[in-house]
Order: sequence, then structure tokens, then C-alpha cells
Amino acid sequence: MIMNNFSINDFFINAFNFSAIGMAIVSLDGKWLMVNPALSNSLGYSQEELKQMTFQNITHPDDLELDLSNLKKLLKGEIDYYEIVKRYIHKNGCIVWGLLSVSLAKDNQNNPLYTIAQIQDITQRKRMEKEFNQNEDCYRALIESSPNAIVVHQEGKIAYANPKFSSLLKATSDDDIIGQHIIKYIHKDYHEIVKERIELLEQNIPVGVLEQKYVLFDGSVIDVEVIATPIVYMDKPAFQVIIHDITKRKEIERKLNQSQEQYRSVVENVKEVIFQTDSEGQWTFLNPAWEKITGYTIDESMGHYFYDYVYEEDREQYIEQFQSLIQGKQEYFRVEVRYLTKEKGYCWIEVYTRIALNNQGEIIGTLGTSNDITKRKEYEEELKASEERFRLLAEYSSDLITLHDVNSHFIYISPACKEILQYDEAELVGKDASLFVHPDDQNIVAEKLQTLFDTGYTVIPYRFRGKDGEYIWLECACKLLDESHSGEQKLIAVSRNINERKLSEQKLQEANEILQRLSTIDGLTGVSNRRAFDERMELEWNRGRRNSSSLSLIMLDIDYFKAYNDTYGHQGGDGCLQQIASVIKETLGRSTDLLCRYGGEEFCVILPDTKEVGAKIVGEKIRYSIEKLKIPHAGSKILPWVTISVGTASIIPTVYTSYMDLVSKADKALYKAKNEGRNCVQSY
Repeated sequence: MIMNNFSINDFFINAFNFSAIGMAIVSLDGKWLMVNPALSNSLGYSQEELKQMTFQNITHPDDLELDLSNLKKLLKGEIDYYEIVKRYIHKNGCIVWGLLSVSLAKDNQNNPLYTIAQIQDITQRKRMEKEFNQNEDCYRALIESSPNAIVVHQEGKIAYANPKFSSLLKATSDDDIIGQHIIKYIHKDYHEIVKERIELLEQNIPVGVLEQKYVLFDGSVIDVEVIATPIVYMDKPAFQVIIHDITKRKEIERKLNQSQEQYRSVVENVKEVIFQTDSEGQWTFLNPAWEKITGYTIDESMGHYFYDYVYEEDREQYIEQFQSLIQGKQEYFRVEVRYLTKEKGYCWIEVYTRIALNNQGEIIGTLGTSNDITKRKEYEEELKASEERFRLLAEYSSDLITLHDVNSHFIYISPACKEILQYDEAELVGKDASLFVHPDDQNIVAEKLQTLFDTGYTVIPYRFRGKDGEYIWLECACKLLDESHSGEQKLIAVSRNINERKLSEQKLQEANEILQRLSTIDGLTGVSNRRAFDERMELEWNRGRRNSSSLSLIMLDIDYFKAYNDTYGHQGGDGCLQQIASVIKETLGRSTDLLCRYGGEEFCVILPDTKEVGAKIVGEKIRYSIEKLKIPHAGSKILPWVTISVGTASIIPTVYTSYMDLVSKADKALYKAKNEGRNCVQSY
């Protein structure tokens, strides 16, 4: 056996010399008595050099007191050993971190002989710890200052949230969020898919970016983009979620889709052909009007050259115009040509064409509109075959063409009169057109006729009485004609029925008015909302500043409303808010006073031309009216029914103040009312 060949002393010497960590025998005053090679290598001194030194000589000054203090306790018998992390100074001057364990050797009489020191070199570990801490600090700083909301949740509960997440949810502090279940802030429509994603992440299966909706503290809903990854947080499995608010982007997308849908609807239903060609003249886009006018389907026309459908006699002229456009010699042209129809005939088309450019400004083709003017052309031919005055009318062919003398008497009426106005030509010729104008439009017609005589041209929108007694909206383009052969002036008018357009304009105006009203009304209570409050305060502030008159503001808050919601539920809370809003409206005595829902359970009342005493009277009336309702409130700490705290403030606006100063005063008064026991009125 080994013990037969070596003594205990030999084992100790071998263990001492071949130990992987530093070991030393140190005198009671700190002198190195024996050091092993591992310690010598760590500190850079030879064993002989160390024996000429004390541990105090190579201990970092900042760590010496701790070491000596522990040594003193060891020598006094207060402790059996001690272990500390300390710094030694290497022979080359650098720092060596050591994990020092010290015990005391004693003789048979229990007298201290020397200390036994074990010194493990942990310099590399300390360096790694430092780098780790630096990286962790850097990472935390990045997380804290990130423009994106970041949250960490474990077992579904939020363990960490950066300031941006709290701000995104409109939370008052992190305490409102930490410990809450993450699903609480996710819209119910996304609960199932979020749970499925969490299950996948728990199996280390990557999940992609998800667009979903979050519910904020104020009840509003926003669109977000979410990226989730599994991490280890506080030594436990967790999920890090990065949330990007995309509400504005989604709104833009919705508006863009709506705009595109409206554009598509217009393109598909407009009577004019809307087209695009490439630079060679091949169709790349045609709307449904093409099929109605020519009889050719879009599918059989796409990819063919436009001039394949142009009447042969008109083809050369049209191609020359097209080439001039593609070569950049002109930006657009308008031409009247004949297009072939599938029924082997042709139709007259008025074509407006302009160049199409790419993002680099290069010409890539053409786009434009084509309008079927076949009927107009036919009528022009009829006019040419008629008397001289009808030849003058060729360029104005449209729905309704009339000719008048300078006193507005009808001289000629086109056949469209029957369809548009229900009159036969003979029923109107010789009569004064002004007799058929709506009374409310007489002045505008007179003004426009004066413009006609001054400039030679005008457009008049007005209502004309039809044969059935109903008024029809017409848009009338009038031109002054000088007939040199007779020396007389005449008026030629081209009129169109714009009833549908006017009706659409009226409906649009009504819709805009409704939307404007809705945008300033709180959806729950029916009273004015925060937007209306800001607009009205700005208005009353400016008025008060001009007139140097007092402006008062009442801010009120339902006492213990959170407890009310907890007791009766949010539906009950909504009902309570509605009752209170209704009673406050009934309490206000002036039409100029405005009640607004300021947010949550907080309401404001704007009182123009009201001084402080008046505001306090109104505030007390409101407080008493609410208390008198005796709406049950089991969660109240004041009374068994709903009460409110009221703050009032008054000010005379000046150029050196803003209405937010008044809001701040009223808010402080409300805070004072709450501190005074609630269910009271306080002023500031």
C-alpha cells in the first residue's frame, strides 16, 4: 500500500506542492513561511521572494483592513476560519483576484502557531463577471430607453415592463402592471391565438410576428405588432415580448384601402373609358366602360395595340399624336377619332391622353380617358345641315342646348328638353327663362348673367322648374354670341342635369355635420367629450381675455368609483356614469354652460362669465343633486350611496396665462376636496 512507502508528512508535502490552487503557511504577523508553486505562479513572485515578504505587502490597500479584521477575530477565537474575496498585487503591478480561505493551526496547549491559507485565483472569473455586469447594464439601459414597449412575463404574469410599455398602456405606474396577467391587456378576440403561441414557445418552436389589439387602462383599443421570444429571467423560464404600436399605420392602411375601394368603384362605374398603354401602344388597363362602348371584352383587348381598334381613316393621325407623346414632344393631347365596334360599325370617341412616368421620371407609356361622343357627333352633323346658328352650336353639343336673346327669351331648345324638363319645344320658345328659375336662385343667376355680358362666358348652377312643378338642378355653361350679319347678341347655353350630384353634395354635407357632432360627443354618456372640452375652453378663454370677464371651471370625480366597478361590474359603472351625467345636465341652468366627460369617472363643467362664488354655488347644487339620487354604493367609505368630490376654480384670462392654468387650479381644488373627506366642494 502507498502508506507503507510514504509518511503522512510526505503526503502533506505532495498535496501542498502539487495543489492546483495556491496554498501557504503564514506566521501570525503575516509573513509567508511556506508557499506552494501554484501561489507563486499566480502572484508572479518566486517562492524565495515571497518568504521575504508579508501578505500585507502584496494585499490591495482597499482590502487589507477586511483581511486583518478577520485575522484578529480568528486569533481571538471568535471564529474558526474565515473566507473572503480579496485583491493581491502581482509582481508586474496588475491585480490578482483571490478567493482566500484561512484557518488557524494550534499546539497541544491550544496556542496559535501559524495560519494555513488557501488562495484560489479567480481573476478570470471576476473579469467575466465584470463583462457580464457591463453587458447586463448595457442591455437594461437599452431596454429602459427603447422606443418599443418591452415586457417579460413568467407563467402568464408580468415580471418586468419597461417605461414605454407602461406609457403605451396609459398606466400611472409600473405597480399597476407588475404581477398582472398579460392576457388582461390583450383584446378578447386574440386570447386563443396568444395562448397557442405561448404553448409553441414553451416547446421552443419559433413564432412569427403577430398583429393584434391591446386594451389600455382607459378602455381604448390600439393596434400593435408583437414579437415574442423565450428567455431566462431571474433564473426562471420567461417570455420577452416586444410591442410596437401600429395604430397610426393601421389607420392609414384602412384609409388607403377605403380610398382604393372608392377609386375602384369610380373607375368601374364611370361612363368614360379609363385606359393605360405601354410605350408601344399595347393596352395594359381598361375599365368596364370599354366593353359597353365598343362591345369588345377587356380580356380579348388586353395586350393588343390601341390603333388596331381605330377606324382606318383616323389611324394615322392618332398614331402620330401617340408617337409625339412617347418621344416627349408634348405631355398630353386631345383628339376625336372613330373606334371600331364589335358589331362591325364604329363610334366616335373623344380621347384625352397624357404620358405616364415611372419613379425615375422616365416615360413608360400613356394613360387617359375616352368618352363616347357618338350622339354628340350625330347632332353636330344635324346642326351643320341646319341654319347658320346651328353650325355655331356644334362645339357645345351636350345634354340640353338652348339659344336665347339678350332678355333671356328662348329662341331655340334642343330635343333633350323633353327628357330633362318634360316640356315640348313649342311650350318654351318665346318665353322668359327667368320665370322658371327658383326664387332663391334669382340673385345668383342675375349676377352670373352680368359676368356673362362682361366676360363673354360664365357657368351658372341653378334650379329650373320642370313641367311637373318640381325643380331640377342644372349646371348651365353660357357663351355670348355676336351675330355679325344681324348685329344682334345671343346667348347659347349648354345645360346638364346635376340633380344627383347636388343630392350627393347635400348628403355629404349632412354626413360631415353628423360626424363633426359625433367627434365631440362622449359615446357612453352622450355629453361633450375631451376634444369638445379643449375646443370650448380655447374659445371661452379667448372671449374672456377680450372682455376681461371671469371664467370658472368645475372638476368633479365620483368617490370610490373603482370600488363601485369592483362591486357592480363595469356595466353597472357605465350605468352610474350615465345617470350622473344626466343629472348634472339637468342641474345646469344656462345654455352657455358646458358639461364634458374629462376622462374615466371625472367630469368638467365650463362656466363662462361666472365668478368664484357662482362656481361654488353651482358645484354644491351638482353635489347635492348626485347625493339625492342615492345610487347604492356598497363600496363607499363615506355613505352607502354614490357621492362626488367637487373642485372649483375661477380666473380672468390674460395674455400671460392659458386655460391649462385654470384646469390646474380646478384639479388642485378637486384634490383638496378628496383630502377633506370627499363628498364636498372646495375651491382653489
